[in-house]
Amino acid sequence: MGTAPSRPAPDFTEKRRVQVAMAAQAKDLADSLATLDMNAVATSRNGSLERALLEDWEYVAAKDPVISLSRTILSHTDISTSLLKRTPVVNDTFVFNTALPFIPQPITNQQSSGRCWLFSSTNVLRYTIAQHPGLGLAPDAKFQLSQSYLFFYDKLEKSNYYLENSIELADKELDDRLVQYLSAAPLNDGGQWDMVVNLLERYGVVPQPIYPESYSSSNSGRMDSLLTTKLREHALRLRKLDQALRETEWHVNLVNQDKVDQATEARLGVLRKKKEDFLREIYTMLTVCLGVPPSPTEKFTWEYFDKDKKARSWTGTPVEFYKAFAEGAKNKPTDAFSLINDPRNAHDALYTVDRLGNVWGGKPVRYVNTTSERMKQAVVQVFYPLYHIALCSP
Repeated sequence: MGTAPSRPAPDFTEKRRVQVAMAAQAKDLADSLATLDMNAVATSRNGSLERALLEDWEYVAAKDPVISLSRTILSHTDISTSLLKRTPVVNDTFVFNTALPFIPQPITNQQSSGRCWLFSSTNVLRYTIAQHPGLGLAPDAKFQLSQSYLFFYDKLEKSNYYLENSIELADKELDDRLVQYLSAAPLNDGGQWDMVVNLLERYGVVPQPIYPESYSSSNSGRMDSLLTTKLREHALRLRKLDQALRETEWHVNLVNQDKVDQATEARLGVLRKKKEDFLREIYTMLTVCLGVPPSPTEKFTWEYFDKDKKARSWTGTPVEFYKAFAEGAKNKPTDAFSLINDPRNAHDALYTVDRLGNVWGGKPVRYVNTTSERMKQAVVQVFYPLYHIALCSP
């Protein structure tokens, strides 16, 4: 609820609003057709971009004072910031009559990256951690968890996940739809709640000062492009190695002796050893871009001020920090689950997506399909599902 005066509610229903909008669109289309010159001739007969068109466009644009001013300003500044109107910003100050009793600071920003799921999950976790009596933080304490820490290990785990899939699907054609789909974005920034749980259970979590932001964590596009190229190269090499191993004498002999399982196990052992060599390269690239993260079993010391402004410290591993402060009795991450509303499929049922995940052998990505009304009730009644509903609703 903002500070601007509220407007009276419209006196027509949602159905009526839709009808009015459709009628307006129909009128706009009719007006456009009415003014359309059916005898007009295009400048380019073959569809190419003629120089005369460019000259004409620039002649018109150069005489427009608004365009001239826009060129002067927007070529030197951020477009979204420059076009932001002051009046709406002043009127909408985000003052609400209902608020959480404990609001950690600061407001977080994922910058130019696709880490919304990691920011959502760490913000939910810090709400629990910041209130833990063992830390003694003030209600307005400036405290946040390291999104980059989970980001690093998610990239590494996704790389392994993709290469394991590549090994499993090595007998498929390179243009197979599944192979192509998995190779399109093998380690993109996005993720799901169950992926977060996989990372938390395996690597724990740390306060942000222990592993702060880097340029590539806040601007991940270029790093992702380099890693994707390298992973695709590794996948191709694993496919070629798999084919070569299948043609070796020892492999053929084992298969001919009906020892297929033994042949497969031996072949996988060689492929996985080579995969680990490839992952070492991915790990090195990640440390160059993001910095070397703490090991999940490596002790760190976090120094901070408590609610009495006294200096305090905590020493332990990332996994110990997670277990000690994030696993609350009421808000345990492993007990939470994702809700979706997919009217095409049966409600009150569990769904998953084949080969969607980050940790090989970890918790599968699962969704409980429910009605939109139940999702609304979940938002009001409990805190944790806020994250899932925001991510999973269509």
